[in-house]
Amino acid sequence: MGDEMLSLDLWLRGGHGLWLCVVLVATPLSGCGTSHSSFVRPQDAAKGSEAIAEFNLGVISGDISHEVVIGGQSFKHVEDVVKSCGCTSVGVAKGDLLDLSLPFLVRVNVAGKVQGPQSQSFRIAFTDGTAYSGKLSFDYWPLPHVEPMYLVFRAGENEKDVRLLFPREAAMAVVSVDAPSYLSCQVVSSLESGREEWALRFQIDRTALQTSQDGVVTIHTTSPRRDAVKIPYLVLLN
Repeated sequence: MGDEMLSLDLWLRGGHGLWLCVVLVATPLSGCGTSHSSFVRPQDAAKGSEAIAEFNLGVISGDISHEVVIGGQSFKHVEDVVKSCGCTSVGVAKGDLLDLSLPFLVRVNVAGKVQGPQSQSFRIAFTDGTAYSGKLSFDYWPLPHVEPMYLVFRAGENEKDVRLLFPREAAMAVVSVDAPSYLSCQVVSSLESGREEWALRFQIDRTALQTSQDGVVTIHTTSPRRDAVKIPYLVLLN
């Protein structure tokens, strides 16, 4: 009887220990099952994935036209396309069936933008829950330009000012100006308001003219990007 009681007691202890083991193992699994943030099935991760790419285009001087390839031998239906700015256009539209292996163009219009580092982005959402986001980073450095680009001296107009803008070229200087003898030029100002800008004034000596004249004046500068600025002109006597 004593041996039977001892055996029964050991069996109960063993059963008790087994029950505790089951509880300890089951509790963490129960916790993971109720926590949506810590347990994601592989198929859900693929469905909700978003590829992100950034393209550093370096220094640019005009509008951007950049080819983008998402990659993959598959087709996906486009659910929506979102852009960071109206200046950006994406060669993909809502409802398109996109071949991921083929490139599409992303364009950025820099008209009106200030010079310096900046970026534009876009996002393409697909109907299968995946998405692709792209970011174009660049340093906008406008080319030197002149205002106005054409000089017209109407009757009674004897002088015109020309502005030369050379972004990021504070050391730029005007070396000389090629113009006919009846058209003189002088520097009015330089580096105005902290900008890389020069102002030149052209004056007409009408006493030396008998008929209307046209031609081109050439401004020579020290700029490595634009060492000669050519401006057409027209002088009207009447």
